[in-house]
Amino acid sequence: FKPIVYLAALNNGYRPNTVLDDSPVTYPSGRRGETWSPKNYDGGFSGNISLSAALYRSKNIPAVNLVNDLGVRRVKDYAAYLGIHDKQPSNLPIALGSGLVNLIDMTGAYAMIANGGSKVVPTTIDKVLDHEGKVIMDTASLQCDACISTSPLLKREREWRSSNVRITPRSVRDLQEIMKKVVEVGTARNIRSSISQPVAGK
Repeated sequence: FKPIVYLAALNNGYRPNTVLDDSPVTYPSGRRGETWSPKNYDGGFSGNISLSAALYRSKNIPAVNLVNDLGVRRVKDYAAYLGIHDKQPSNLPIALGSGLVNLIDMTGAYAMIANGGSKVVPTTIDKVLDHEGKVIMDTASLQCDACISTSPLLKREREWRSSNVRITPRSVRDLQEIMKKVVEVGTARNIRSSISQPVAGK
């Protein structure tokens, strides 16, 4: 979920070299005076860290701070724009993926990032062939006049078109470059030698 948080940040004035704070922090949690102190996976802190490094090193605290700065509502709007429509929590741990997201929606969100922010509607099956290679079903040609009004895809199309989110090309390019660094020098660097083509990830 962190790439969504960082896309929202990059699209709202932050840059890859913006300095973020990776220091211990405590936020209010609940109505009874409880508090929450997010931790990094390695248990350590880096102090001042660039936005780029915070993402490719998968730092938790800067991501939570970004959601606090941007506002949970705005981050949820970006998630919806990218096709994540399962109900997301309205709290800071959303930065760490505390909400439920099904695989096809997350796949679609990453596909949109790879596609420069342009809409991608993922499908689980594109076509079905018989043993002779003849197409017996092609989802591109499927129509259901009786169910158009209740189609989940149509609902998502309406939501996407009505969204107030407008992603700039620069924001997506910056995010793509940072996500490449995840594999080059970040948390996924161990797989770099086994992949021959350009790759980005989280």
